Amino acid sequence: MSENDLKRLTEYAQTDTLLYFAPYPEKLTALQERKWGAVIDAFNADGADLKPTKTLTVAAISPKTERLIKEKRNALGDAALPWFFELAGAYRSVLLAFAVCEGKLSEDEAFALSNLEESYQNELWQTDAEALKARGIRHDAAKNALRHIKG
Repeated sequence: MSENDLKRLTEYAQTDTLLYFAPYPEKLTALQERKWGAVIDAFNADGADLKPTKTLTVAAISPKTERLIKEKRNALGDAALPWFFELAGAYRSVLLAFAVCEGKLSEDEAFALSNLEESYQNELWQTDAEALKARGIRHDAAKNALRHIKG
């Protein structure tokens, strides 16, 4: 893996959707803490030390977490890397992409988690047709990327 690839993955991990909990409403925050927190805890159990926040301040990635990202990336192989970035982009989450590639979450579970906040808002208000269409395109992209990764 090139240093540029590792840098790109590390930077992506810093802005991972799952690390940024909504400060309000309380019900959404609790949902994120429970559902996204479980994914963060599983990633940290593998050797990282990521901490979620309720602010928009981007935290630095520790050397410990960077080592784990490098190990997980190396386990994927070079051919899978472009597809992994596609998968992470569809989820807006490196953590979810790794969880799916490692068989810890199904693709549908990860996609639902990546849309947790949007789904919550849809329950309160209504589903926007354009947002729903965009979500479908992202879901198709995730499925396609995973097919290429898994072979």
